Amino acid sequence: MIDNLPAAPDPASDTPQQFNAKAAAFVLAQKAMVAQINATTANLNSIAAGGAYAIPLVGWGDPNTVKDGVGRFSIPGAQNSVSILYFNSLDSRNGNLAYVLTELFSTGWSTPRRGYITFVVLGDPSRRVSYRVNDYAEDAAYSRLTLSVTFVSQQGAAIAAGESVLMMCSRNGDKGAAGDLIAPMIQVQEQAASGTNAGTYTNNQNRALNTVLVNSLSGASLGSYIVTIPAGTYDFEGWATVYTGSVNFRSFLRNVTSGGSFPAIGSSETNNGSGASLKSFFKGRFTLSASTQFALGLALSANASGGQALNNGMVEVYSELIFKKIG
Repeated sequence: MIDNLPAAPDPASDTPQQFNAKAAAFVLAQKAMVAQINATTANLNSIAAGGAYAIPLVGWGDPNTVKDGVGRFSIPGAQNSVSILYFNSLDSRNGNLAYVLTELFSTGWSTPRRGYITFVVLGDPSRRVSYRVNDYAEDAAYSRLTLSVTFVSQQGAAIAAGESVLMMCSRNGDKGAAGDLIAPMIQVQEQAASGTNAGTYTNNQNRALNTVLVNSLSGASLGSYIVTIPAGTYDFEGWATVYTGSVNFRSFLRNVTSGGSFPAIGSSETNNGSGASLKSFFKGRFTLSASTQFALGLALSANASGGQALNNGMVEVYSELIFKKIG
């Protein structure tokens, strides 16, 4: 911490040698103070962002010229497919950006997933893009900092040159709002209009998933009751209801791509004919080496209604599947 700056040079009383020495010491102390102020700013932004470092930047198109402007960064190409991001380093050698990137992402932290960054457009937080950080380096030839990244998710229009953003950085395991921003997921449901009962289901039939609530997962989709999920590691969960009749049942996750294997089997439930709706739940984690299709299936001891409407003016929901990408 700089408590006091050294004495400023005095041309009226200092000898030339004293003046030069004091001037050099004064400039060095000012640089150190600026670095501390920048680091404090980053820490305050970190608190405001829920624990992740938050750094203001301005978008710039050409990765070779980010060095020519203070606070510039470049996403060179389509932001959902780039592998390297570039940052200006001339203004950050004694400032917060080089310090933060080195502290969070340099050699020594876990690989290949060292952490995450999310760019949020200032004035329009609905527009954002997130990346997983694989590596960090300083490029002396172009006076720039580089991050090797893997695209995670995008919301809204791409960031344009000249736009101001807030970059939130978090290392693996760190707390912070950035964790919520970079958890791409798809959530789908079987819905019906208010007052509409679910159809009758037979043993081993797929539930009629028909509505996408959330899809921030690039490459994921819903079509004809089938959910397509890209390669990666996922936490998943699902459930389905059954109503009426004396029937034993359970929900299950069906891997359609592999020919119908069952990565997860739900809880065994028994409807004793009392007219109650019951749910069968499942959840788990797996890693997919390639894009895979899944369905939400229902095992039944006898045909049964998939659910009874509440009819209170709100949409009826009878089953659900959620996939959240964690790696």
